[in-house]
Amino acid sequence: MEKMTVQQMVVQLAGGMGVSIQIFVVTLLFSLPLGLIVASGVCLKISFCRPL
Repeated sequence: MEKMTVQQMVVQLAGGMGVSIQIFVVTLLFSLPLGLIVASGVCLKISFCRPL
């Protein structure tokens, strides 16, 4: 079994970090609009949440 060089380890870590960032961005893109829809629905049902 060959030992990995530092450069190979950095490349592997960078690839994993790229995937993690992609998952994070996709999560934000889908969760923010959904959260706004849910929050506006809750505000419409609660009387003190409506503007005066």
